Amino acid sequence: MKLISAFALISLCLLSTLAVETSGNYIEPLCGRIQSNTKCPTKYEPVCDSNGVTHKNECILCLEIRATKSQIKIQKFEEC
Repeated sequence: MKLISAFALISLCLLSTLAVETSGNYIEPLCGRIQSNTKCPTKYEPVCDSNGVTHKNECILCLEIRATKSQIKIQKFEEC
């Protein structure tokens, strides 16, 4: 039973990873839970956006998207 549960959990994680919506070569950021008053973590996990700007992490990018009401996407999960 534990093996089946572990397999189901791993499968769910893989499916959720594959479900990230892409637009061309860009990745849609996961901003659904991010509100304008959200306090983002301070951890440095750089993302390069579709405008060639590096953000400290995806949460910071989402705040920028909310503030500017823009359609910025993720180009890659590292510095530009």
